[in-house]
Amino acid sequence: MARWKMSLIAVILALLLAVGYAAAASEEINLAIQTSNNAKLLEEYLAWYLSENPGAKFTFSNNSSGQVNTLLLAGMPPAIQKRGVETYYQMAAQGVLQDITPLISKYNINLNDFFPPVVEAIPYQGHFYAIPAEGKPEMLYYNKQILARNGIAFPPTKYGDPSWTWDTMRKIAAKVTQDIDGDGVVDVWGVSGMPHVGQVGMMGSAWGAWWFDKDYNFIGDSPQMREALRFFADWVAEGTITLSNTFTSGKAAFRIGYSTSSIAQYQRANVDLGVAPVVTGHKPTINTDAFRFFKGTDVDAAMKFILALATDPNWAAKLAAADVGVPTLRRAIPIWMNMVTYPPEFIETIVDTMMYAQPRGSEYGPYQQLNSIIATNVEQMVLGQISMAQLYETLKVAAAEASY
Repeated sequence: MARWKMSLIAVILALLLAVGYAAAASEEINLAIQTSNNAKLLEEYLAWYLSENPGAKFTFSNNSSGQVNTLLLAGMPPAIQKRGVETYYQMAAQGVLQDITPLISKYNINLNDFFPPVVEAIPYQGHFYAIPAEGKPEMLYYNKQILARNGIAFPPTKYGDPSWTWDTMRKIAAKVTQDIDGDGVVDVWGVSGMPHVGQVGMMGSAWGAWWFDKDYNFIGDSPQMREALRFFADWVAEGTITLSNTFTSGKAAFRIGYSTSSIAQYQRANVDLGVAPVVTGHKPTINTDAFRFFKGTDVDAAMKFILALATDPNWAAKLAAADVGVPTLRRAIPIWMNMVTYPPEFIETIVDTMMYAQPRGSEYGPYQQLNSIIATNVEQMVLGQISMAQLYETLKVAAAEASY
């Protein structure tokens, strides 16, 4: 593999889509990075790492997420991949990831430094195959102008207010939905969006309903889940929710099911934006990236390379800001706060949510394909395209045939 000069790193990183690192016998480090946002940061990190480790040599490969399986089949796995937790359990179950539990002790990684939900979600069957990177928690967005115009108080700023429920939002949605010009077409919606593929595993959480138990057995055919599904289907039928994004154009009071990565979009659109926690009882998700380690590589050297990016507050804050996320390392939050353009009240609510959010993908474990089937069919059901009986007929077969 050709050796590239450091002056070309920025160009190369802009093209790379996966994280990999491997130490060869020649002590060269084969590096590839997943993200389109943080190439400049990673160039800075590489320069720092070289200053601390002047003997290190780098080679680069394009290790896009679509090529990871190809590399695994070829016996050339990356040592590190930075990617969302939603595919992490599947790879752990397939046996291609390396157990790094001993390295956590060796490198004195204090897991208490991270937000608890992230640490609790990363072990697979009691073993760690990754360490947390940054995350993007699910928030509730609201249009201050629409609520004020209708005499409605703004939502709370912290999770857990007993008055802030799905029923509360449903009533508000009915009040603010309007056909202003009388042409039979809704001009202002109560709610834009619904819990989509990533969040569908959580939509029954306010009823104590889940699709899978802690061992990832399918338990979605419960009275509580059926009640939750009926609630959302009835709500959609009332005509106060649209699955289209009318929030960005200022034509919806609430936007649900989306993470902090959406804030910049709404700010650019000049929405009179408010940020609130999800309703009480609903389990918010967090799109969490983690540095996962692969078997057949020098994971000790890989850990040494990535350690500062994951556990040093300055680097962790820079990584999160570059990736439009939030540090999962709690000590990085004060530094990160000075790097982002969010109002202080947004930051307070976002950080509070990090204490309660569950990493997206952890609710269905290794069954990524089954989760996609659930998501697709649940959406069809709440839209009235299929019946609940048809939904469960499909899910019964899919759960019985589930594999990873």
